[in-house]
Amino acid sequence: MPFIQFQFRRGTSTEWSTNNPTLAAGEIGIETNTNLFKIGNGTAAWSALPYGGIQGIQGIQGIQGIQGAGSQGIQGGGFNQNQGVQGIQGTGGTNGTQGTGGANGAQGIQGTTGSGTQGTAGTNGVQGFQGIQGTYGSDGIVVSSTAPANQGVLWLDTTAPNTTSIQGAQGATGAIGNFSNPFPDALTISNTTASTSKTTGSLILAGGLGVAGSIYSTASYDDKGEVRLLPINTQTTSYTLVAADHGKCVNTTGGVTVPASTFSAGQIISIFNNSASVITVTTSAVTAYKAGTDTAVTSLSLAARGIATVLFISATVVVISGNVT
Repeated sequence: MPFIQFQFRRGTSTEWSTNNPTLAAGEIGIETNTNLFKIGNGTAAWSALPYGGIQGIQGIQGIQGIQGAGSQGIQGGGFNQNQGVQGIQGTGGTNGTQGTGGANGAQGIQGTTGSGTQGTAGTNGVQGFQGIQGTYGSDGIVVSSTAPANQGVLWLDTTAPNTTSIQGAQGATGAIGNFSNPFPDALTISNTTASTSKTTGSLILAGGLGVAGSIYSTASYDDKGEVRLLPINTQTTSYTLVAADHGKCVNTTGGVTVPASTFSAGQIISIFNNSASVITVTTSAVTAYKAGTDTAVTSLSLAARGIATVLFISATVVVISGNVT
């Protein structure tokens, strides 16, 4: 007959509790350090299974003894593997009688509410009569250093100058100026007296004028004179340009100096040599170029009866064109 060896799952109690496996139904697991074992049911983990072998038949429960005041009887019991028989329970002692509860005291009688009559309200006093209004003083004008006693009087105080002027009568309306409208959608204002002033004329606009269309006039003026005429600044000796020369022609017989930081970009001055000899235009204070060249010059010669145009690119850079070398 061959030798057959069976080995069950085994491990220490610590290993079993740490891993806590679920044994298959009927599978045995042995604790090697306690020699105890458990039998699996296929669902419960190790920690939920009981120790021991196959459980015997439960014994018959003994009859409950009468409870008494004496000592407790010996515990009996049915057959449950090696368990002893349960003893008869002793008879229990008699319970004591509960004492009678005390009677409640009687409630006190509530006192009566006091009574009294409300006093009668006093009557309102009689309102006094309104005083008689005084009479008004007579109307008129009083010229005096003393204020009048009557009301309604115009008083002119003679002790101090009167700072309030009386408005005089309105003057007569002036004659209507000439007005004509020769063009559709145009407004023409004419004046019998021609004026080149900024503060007199037919129409004065102190705040400026913005026009979306066109303006027509027989002559237009700005602060330098008539717009279609070039203002002339005549000089007979050496001359340095000033800010007022912008938009003018300097008519000179002497040399001209162009200063720095006097004019701004875009401003133009014309220079006319009204002599039979060459004059010098000095440009050492600025960066000056002759038109069509790329070399800065410190001075240029303006031919006899020649004309030159000075264009400021910035306050310190100029371009000069014309009869210059």
